[in-house]
Amino acid sequence: MYGEQQIISDRYRNVVGIFMNQIMRGEPMTIFGDGEQTRALTYVRDVVPVLADTPLNRLARNQVFNIGVGNALHRE
Repeated sequence: MYGEQQIISDRYRNVVGIFMNQIMRGEPMTIFGDGEQTRALTYVRDVVPVLADTPLNRLARNQVFNIGVGNALHRE
């Protein structure tokens, strides 16, 4: 996920923050592997309402949900 108040100094968990931090410091972006990997990035405000409402929904109890955009970003 990405969004406001994201910790961009975290070197291990969030690719958007990692890239932003590297760009602001004038460093090259770190790419692992062959660079062909894709990620599906989700804006935090699109997920929070679902997470906040789920405990109130009896049908959601003991269920597993994948919440996100579901579309990976691809280079052209």
